[in-house]
Amino acid sequence: MEKGFAIMDGTTGRSDLLQERSELLQENSDLGRENGAITAVLLANTGIMLSYMGINVLVDAIYEDEGHPFSRVPEETWENLLEGRGPFRKIDYLLFTHTHEDHFSEGKLIRFLRHRQRLMELQGQEQDGRHLRGESPEQEGPEGPHVPQKERISPVKGIVLPEDALEMTDLTAALEETGVPAFYLSGDTDRIVIRPEPHLEIRAKKMRHLDKVYYQIPHFCYLLNFDERKVLITADVDYTHYDFHEFPKDIDIAFVNPLFFGELGYRRFYHGELKAETFAVYHVPFEPDDSMNMRHLLQRRIERWEARCGRVIAFTEPGQSFEL
Repeated sequence: MEKGFAIMDGTTGRSDLLQERSELLQENSDLGRENGAITAVLLANTGIMLSYMGINVLVDAIYEDEGHPFSRVPEETWENLLEGRGPFRKIDYLLFTHTHEDHFSEGKLIRFLRHRQRLMELQGQEQDGRHLRGESPEQEGPEGPHVPQKERISPVKGIVLPEDALEMTDLTAALEETGVPAFYLSGDTDRIVIRPEPHLEIRAKKMRHLDKVYYQIPHFCYLLNFDERKVLITADVDYTHYDFHEFPKDIDIAFVNPLFFGELGYRRFYHGELKAETFAVYHVPFEPDDSMNMRHLLQRRIERWEARCGRVIAFTEPGQSFEL
């Protein structure tokens, strides 16, 4: 699994450990292309970007660098995200499962929102200047080379996050300042359905955190419906308390942490049923940061996984991606 990822193909009935280098994010990446496939990219930890039909969704991707034992988002990736480079030019929605340090950062989110707003203002000023001077798009004006429309940074369409973020007054001010719509998930509501546009439906379900110390912290799982394609985000759900029977049986991708994945195979504490075409195991430190030896444990569990239960991808490398 070093510098690669393990895949088990449930259609062949055998386990293939593929030693492949991670697909690093490139500035000319064409993620979210309109071919009906879902592309998933790992930034780090549980921070992922999902792309479908030109829609890009970030989940738990802006979080603290410190205060947890997991890998931080690589500096180059964070700078690309902040500056709107490559596949990060268009970020439509940001989703957060809960506000723990390894899933969320108020300070970094504020910085992202304000900086992106500033970049879009500069783009607008550059475009206005060219229009007033009567310059064609191909001409290079005083502001520098023209930025093609497809390379322009797009505004964030919305943020979905638990209601305890309402107590963060600086974040509230930044959202008002930048005009980015926010949808706060109430802890008093069992489930919420949001349909922001034709190809995307966001279903959030309140499900408690695995650690009883954090039972009072609002924690949500997301079922994202990209047309008929279904992606489940489970984050740190307490799999010992839920059976998942109410979830669809035709999930395309289920993102699960190593503890949940282990229980799907051994069923010592989990007695429910979760079916998916592909299980992507995330929330694993990168190799240099793996003081808990989670990578070795995960590889052993993958090797013992029964292929009939579905395909497995160890989603553990910076910039790693796959498409379904």
